[in-house]
Amino acid sequence: MVYLAVNLGVKQSTLVKGRLSEDGRIITETVHEFQTKSFFSSDGTLVWDVDDIFSEVVSGIRKSGKIDVISIVGWGSDFVLLSESGERIGDAVSFMDGRTKRLESKPEKEMLFKRLGVQASDTSLLFQLLALRKEHPDQLERAAYLLSIPGYIAYRLTGVIKHEYTYASTSALVNPGQKGWDYELIDSLALPVHLFTELSDPGTEVGRVKADIGVECDPAVILAPSYLQASAALGTGEDEGSAYILSDSTLTVGMRLPSPVLSDEALALDLSNEGGANGTVRLVRKLGGMDLISAMGISGAAQKAQQAKLGELFDAADEKYLAPSAYSLIAAMKENIGEGELAAVVYNSIAISVRDTIRSFERITGKRIYQINAAGKLDSYLMMLIAMYTGLSITTVSADAAVLGNLLSQMISTGELGESRRREVIRKSALGTQYRRI
Repeated sequence: MVYLAVNLGVKQSTLVKGRLSEDGRIITETVHEFQTKSFFSSDGTLVWDVDDIFSEVVSGIRKSGKIDVISIVGWGSDFVLLSESGERIGDAVSFMDGRTKRLESKPEKEMLFKRLGVQASDTSLLFQLLALRKEHPDQLERAAYLLSIPGYIAYRLTGVIKHEYTYASTSALVNPGQKGWDYELIDSLALPVHLFTELSDPGTEVGRVKADIGVECDPAVILAPSYLQASAALGTGEDEGSAYILSDSTLTVGMRLPSPVLSDEALALDLSNEGGANGTVRLVRKLGGMDLISAMGISGAAQKAQQAKLGELFDAADEKYLAPSAYSLIAAMKENIGEGELAAVVYNSIAISVRDTIRSFERITGKRIYQINAAGKLDSYLMMLIAMYTGLSITTVSADAAVLGNLLSQMISTGELGESRRREVIRKSALGTQYRRI
């Protein structure tokens, strides 16, 4: 079978064909790439150009030749409202717009964690809906359906509306233990309960691509883990004996669990429970990462770090070390210490924060972690330090883990690949550098 992974990013989006070879490797071909466009609406709101995104996806599908299955993943939080007749209501506002900062009051994050196990961010679907209710209540009153951006593209392709579990788990409106919407909470916040229809698991078929799309091969659209980080975690080779690192501007450290962790310690450590593939939960923590390294602006930073003395360290899990404030903090540090010492402090602080996070996972869950899988923008020196501080080996994925996870999910859904073979296929298809513990 031939599969198509549609991966929507906030800057760049990619369509990749994949198939499983006879020797158990995933053979891929990038068939289309495009810039994910946004623009400012007439009232100054930053919105996604979802019509252009859909047009580009269709263009990529038409260029793909014969394909059997399509799955779509994307970033979390953002959404589209539809009328009863399926027409879009309002714009798809970007999480980068900042409208949630204008809310005068919000549900307490501690209450949300104890109830749902999530660390709600300002960009969560919950707060976006409250901001919409404040500024454009008429849109919510007219809406019959709510869809994620990947769900909206799937709807445009098939005419079928489905909510997917991993995306919904980022909303701060889902009970991860029950893997369903918290209707009591939704109703208490005066949000329209009817917008939140039954959640579907990854692997569920949405429908066939409509004839008027102009695709000759009549492919099926199947739900992948449609939240990009859920697909990426799957693509790293996550299992219950390992932790994973997803590196972009930040570092996300996570582990796969059968059920959420709702303890006071998890709340205090800013851990969150998000949906994963196969009905699992991902316990995650976000740390300052590549943003901190980039903010230094030091040529040969890794080499200079190794030759410098180690100064006062910081907690890279503190939210102030996440963008955008990370840049100003590093700039201030740069005024007081030399380049080598700054580089040593930044690299070692990140690595030690990863170590402490993994130790907290083990302590809170009672489960031993034996291995780290990593993907994304990986700095070799940082990986070496993490292996040294944790005492664990790190295996990296050489491919785009979110694309790989999307394709793996499709192959498992169709029955061509068994879940038990997933890590073997990743190893054969995309084994990157391995960093051994010292």
